Amino acid sequence: MNSEQVLLLFPGQGGYAPGCVEQAAHRDPDLFEAIRSTGIAELGIDVAELRGDERPLRELAFHAPRQAHLAIYLSAVIAGRMALERAPVPAALVGHSFGEIAALVVPTRLGETGSPGRSTSTHAISRASLRTPMTSTSSCASPWNTPSTHGT
Repeated sequence: MNSEQVLLLFPGQGGYAPGCVEQAAHRDPDLFEAIRSTGIAELGIDVAELRGDERPLRELAFHAPRQAHLAIYLSAVIAGRMALERAPVPAALVGHSFGEIAALVVPTRLGETGSPGRSTSTHAISRASLRTPMTSTSSCASPWNTPSTHGT
């Protein structure tokens, strides 16, 4: 990479802010509904339950961890897509913790395989929500020019 290239970083839980679900619904209603309906069908989670919810992540992690996980994913995907519309093509997409999942599906707008609502991302959220705590230190890089390796 050089100083002229763009790198998009997708944070994990640290990217959550109270009210992000409401903001996501207003910024991209179609994508919000796609992720919401898939969450209901595939995971039994309705992220819309967090619309207007101003609780901090610490409280949501205790009372509604599965909804919090989907809210983190939703806000990261919508923010990533907005960034792609405004910025040059990034040299890489990098995700930390839950941001890894968003980094894998955001390129779908530019013709990569995958879907922000379905595919590996939904199953990864399900596994992470049910089997792992909300703390992780893993990270990955997803080179922009490398074909996607997750399913459609």
